[in-house]
Amino acid sequence: MIRTSSHPRRRSLRAPLVALVALLALAFTASAAQAAPQTVVGGHLTWSTVNMFQGSVATENRTALGFFTRSVNAQGQLRGTVSPLDAAWGDIVTPLSTKGPDQNASWTFPVAAGSYDPVAKTGRVKLLGTVQWAGQHPTTDAPFKVTVENPVVVFDGTGIAKLYASGTGATGAGVETPYTQSTPLFTLDFTGATTTDEADGSETLGNAIPTLARTDVFFGYTSTGPDRTPNTWGGFSLNLVTPQTGPKGDTGEAGTNGTNGTDGAAGANGTNGTNGTNGKDGKDGAAGAKGEKGDTGSTRVIAVLRKAPFSGNATRKVTLLKNGKTVASGTLKKKTLTVTVAKGKKVSAGTYVVKAGSAKKTVKIG
Repeated sequence: MIRTSSHPRRRSLRAPLVALVALLALAFTASAAQAAPQTVVGGHLTWSTVNMFQGSVATENRTALGFFTRSVNAQGQLRGTVSPLDAAWGDIVTPLSTKGPDQNASWTFPVAAGSYDPVAKTGRVKLLGTVQWAGQHPTTDAPFKVTVENPVVVFDGTGIAKLYASGTGATGAGVETPYTQSTPLFTLDFTGATTTDEADGSETLGNAIPTLARTDVFFGYTSTGPDRTPNTWGGFSLNLVTPQTGPKGDTGEAGTNGTNGTDGAAGANGTNGTNGTNGKDGKDGAAGAKGEKGDTGSTRVIAVLRKAPFSGNATRKVTLLKNGKTVASGTLKKKTLTVTVAKGKKVSAGTYVVKAGSAKKTVKIG
């Protein structure tokens, strides 16, 4: 007698089931790629340029920074100083600063708020801080200043972003005039820019080329400025931090198949010599162990405090406390607090305690 078992038939359904699960996972991934705009919770905008001014011939290499901070008091030479103020940080460039094609300067504005869609390349990012260009008029020696305050970068999906700002502008005669965000100060060409996924999970859109978009701010200059090289005003890089989930854990391995049950004992011969009935099939084996759950991520938050709780410029490792309980941990440099918050948690506006070593300071966020 030939006896068949139902176990192989049940195991043959496993492959189609695995394929269906994989197909559903792929569909979920494709849907996630069409994500809506993401809230920007941190990051910074960096404005960098070369400090260069070679000679007085119009065809020689010059940058706007090199032109403005020249030290000789002759016509067209502004004897200026460029420096970051308020929440911004970076280099202070004076007429005594070394000039040359390898002399770089940069200023950084921290992110205040915003949103960005990495697929559609649209969004609006607000930043904090001021970069001031302060100088003396070349013929009258009258002091004047130009400021770029609290810039806003707007993406419209074309690859050409607009940078709006407010502050104080100056005419070619050195007359100061306030300006607003009614029209862009720069257009930023991101079409050839680099995009870098940073190790901390943030994204950097780097080396966008700026073009001056208005003439009432920088001494009446047009888009080319005082430079005779293609990139008068340097370059801009925007780093964006958005809430992210940690990487998904690996799928657990499939459990081993259960062993087949033992054959039933042969039935005893009947009184008339007929064969006994077959025994029952054995039970299925136990299911395999379930795979481990994937890890979850965390959120990185940057807040600009109203005042620096500690003196000095050092970057300190700190713990953020609320009602005596730890809310987050991270670093503090001057007024810029950068902390990591567990998924599902957030840092709301309010009063907190910043602890650096044994020192504690009360701060306000928001």
